[in-house]
Amino acid sequence: MATITYDAKTNQDEILKRIALVGYDSDKFLAPMMSIIIFTVVVNMIEWQKFL
Repeated sequence: MATITYDAKTNQDEILKRIALVGYDSDKFLAPMMSIIIFTVVVNMIEWQKFL
């Protein structure tokens, strides 16, 4: 568990973006590696369908 301290100018989206950048997903933002994996799977599925 982590404790996050922030000022009144920081909104929830900014916090969630920064958490995603260090590798943790949230409901709004995926960590970058997960995005890369999903993209790769989709591209491979499209390529695979060409051979059916």
